Amino acid sequence: MTRHSSTIFLFRRLSQSFASALQRSTLAQPIDVAKAMRQHANYTRLVQHAASSASLGPGSVVFPDSPQHADCCFIEDCLVSWPGVAVLTQPAAPSRSGEVNILDQYLHSAWLQQQENLLHVHRFRGHERCDGGDVLRIKDTLFVGESERTNAAAHDRWRKICSLYSMRHVPVPVGASGLHLKSLATWVGPDVGLACASNSDGLRACKTILQYLPSSAAARVFFLDEQRAANMLRVGKTIFYRPGAPVRQLQRHHPQLEFIDVDMSELEKKDGALTCCSVALHYAK
Repeated sequence: MTRHSSTIFLFRRLSQSFASALQRSTLAQPIDVAKAMRQHANYTRLVQHAASSASLGPGSVVFPDSPQHADCCFIEDCLVSWPGVAVLTQPAAPSRSGEVNILDQYLHSAWLQQQENLLHVHRFRGHERCDGGDVLRIKDTLFVGESERTNAAAHDRWRKICSLYSMRHVPVPVGASGLHLKSLATWVGPDVGLACASNSDGLRACKTILQYLPSSAAARVFFLDEQRAANMLRVGKTIFYRPGAPVRQLQRHHPQLEFIDVDMSELEKKDGALTCCSVALHYAK
């Protein structure tokens, strides 16, 4: 019997405590939590619609917020998945301890346990610290950022997990300009290619990644002007991008795709980006 993969998109509501979320730099303007909630709700609606239009799976799940976890809307940092596998990470910041528990409960729920050949679930423990925003999967290779958010113990665990599934683990230096690897590079599908930040850290990350891709992939690398503009989200035939990102050439080359700009400016104040507010759970059925 041929097994097909299916996808559920997971989201977590933005918390009223979002103004207390982590940030790397001093803000020129305070967080407008009400506006952040509207932006996050619009993002959720758009991604859900794109997933439904692409018939990617049975739907989506929106988890409740957690007032004690101001960063909880950045759900990507808690889970990495590929068909048949789910890995629950441990975000590095102590204030985010416990965010992953709601996903752990969901993955072990009665409904999921009833699904045949659904998932192999792994969970990081102890000193293993990793933000999912540091993990970029391209086919059978897992590129994992060497950043302040993902430590050596996490890389050791990723190597062991990858070996179980005949996958390759490749560390990628992130550098000072990127919070996560996906701040510097995101994969927009084999037909579009690799989006990279046009700074020294983005160039270095791109060079490392290309060493492990077919030589033809070099022709499908495009550089975007702003650091966070490199963070793009592909859902079926839809590509979400940051307002102002230079995507006109991509639009001309890929008329079959829909390009939608999504304003996440309030979430960006807390180092948020397009991929970090959702995560795709891929299971086999």
